[in-house]
Amino acid sequence: MNQELNYGTDYKFVPVTSVGNGVGIEILPDLFCYTIQIVNICLVGKPESDEFVLVDAGMPKSANEIISVIEERFGVNSRPKAVILTHGHFDHVGGVIELVKHWGISVYAHPLELPSSQG
Repeated sequence: MNQELNYGTDYKFVPVTSVGNGVGIEILPDLFCYTIQIVNICLVGKPESDEFVLVDAGMPKSANEIISVIEERFGVNSRPKAVILTHGHFDHVGGVIELVKHWGISVYAHPLELPSSQG
């Protein structure tokens, strides 16, 4: 990719939180959900494996926390095979650029469909 990645000019930490902030729950042996402020990220894959993916990239400025959660669950210097974005809202893509730069991994998301021109 030759294009420089960047967020919009309004990218900033959003000072909101929930009672679940900082809490992780193992739903199944290969499904772990963790709340960052007001949104969940999910790790899909067993902790003893290096085959896992990250679903969503949290709130703005959350990349370091996501890296810490992953290293705690999968080991130091672990990295997912990819990031899967459920959608493009600020609370799901907040750390994606830093994570891509840190790990050098692919991101998968549904393509945006623009309405066709009415002429």
